Amino acid sequence: MNKVYIVQENHRFSYDDAEQYGELCFMTRLEFSSNANSLNNQTIQEQIYTNAQQFKVDDYLLLTGNPVSMAFAFHLVAMKLASGGHKSIRVLKWDNMVGKYVSIEINIA
Repeated sequence: MNKVYIVQENHRFSYDDAEQYGELCFMTRLEFSSNANSLNNQTIQEQIYTNAQQFKVDDYLLLTGNPVSMAFAFHLVAMKLASGGHKSIRVLKWDNMVGKYVSIEINIA
């Protein structure tokens, strides 16, 4: 079964519609701190890294949350897939016009 990796969980959002694309997997729910030595930042990076390493070519990345977290997750997933010879990442984007997530394929090579 495909997985949907949600970068940063937000308790105000419903991710129910994304379940049609696969099992939901939350990468983190923590927020980056502006303090350079924050243990929170270390934990976030470890959580996102661990999840990115499990990402498979048929999975989806749902970009939600802090832009730093989203960029970090996208970078790690792109590096992993590119090292395996893959040329794109499947991401989910919320479409306000239709009120659901839509799949977009982003070229990485």
